[in-house]
Amino acid sequence: MLRMDALRRGWAGLLVAAAMAAAGVTAAAPAAAADPGCVVAPEVGRDDRQAALGVFRDGTWYVRGSLTSGPADLCFVFGQAGDQPVFGDWDGDGLPTPGVFRASTGTWYLSNAPFAQSGADVVVQYGSPGDLAYMGDFDADGVTTVGVYRPGEQRFYLRNSNTSGIADGAFRFGQPGDQPAPDPQVNGLRVYRPSDAAFVGAYLTGPEPGTAYSWQFGNPGDVPLWGPWETGGTALGGWNAQAAPGVYRPSTGEWLLLTDRFAPPSLPTVTVLQFGNPGDVRIGFEPRCSGRGACGELGG
Repeated sequence: MLRMDALRRGWAGLLVAAAMAAAGVTAAAPAAAADPGCVVAPEVGRDDRQAALGVFRDGTWYVRGSLTSGPADLCFVFGQAGDQPVFGDWDGDGLPTPGVFRASTGTWYLSNAPFAQSGADVVVQYGSPGDLAYMGDFDADGVTTVGVYRPGEQRFYLRNSNTSGIADGAFRFGQPGDQPAPDPQVNGLRVYRPSDAAFVGAYLTGPEPGTAYSWQFGNPGDVPLWGPWETGGTALGGWNAQAAPGVYRPSTGEWLLLTDRFAPPSLPTVTVLQFGNPGDVRIGFEPRCSGRGACGELGG
């Protein structure tokens, strides 16, 4: 059941212009010695049209530029161990870029550069210890903004701007054990219910706000993913592709991505691959495609 609460008890605070070093957020840096094949290089030989995969490991992001198994194509440092990686179009320029949420302090560090070359361009105080990051375009204005999911309450607290302040909307949604399943363009609430192996959501905007939906995908024990790998059978994902569900299966180390929700049963609809190490945080990652335009050259 979806219920909007009249709660306006969010977290007061100021938009902080903090130095990267003081925040524990750094610009691009070489890969760790444990992965000598990963280098920070903007000229990565990969198809601009394809979706990318990312894993976050103790402050280092490892990116693979295709929906295939293999090592990272590049890496960069942004954040620290314990941060929650996020991804979105924070300034509405059509370019999705990385960020991190530090739940221990309730602080978001958002970069407007594809590989966080500029460090944290925006620092927002929003959230409480124990909250889980939840980002999306909640008011459908073309800008990804911050939010949190509070598991103990099964409640979302959402902002419509990347500034500190009280929640613009607070919603009770889900049940104990649910996990938030955001994506940068989501315009509503969404959780993954491990007990049912199903994504469950409700729209906040559009022609039918408040309408609930569910999508069966994965197995109990899977970790939810949601990213730009819906391809409609073209074998190419990207920021212009439809966001679609996926899961990471710890028991096998596999990503399982739903790449065509509407294909006939005779055609393959799930891409299975391996990328990253046990304990990594997985995230859909596409730094080279415009959110509302054509894919361009890296860094362009």
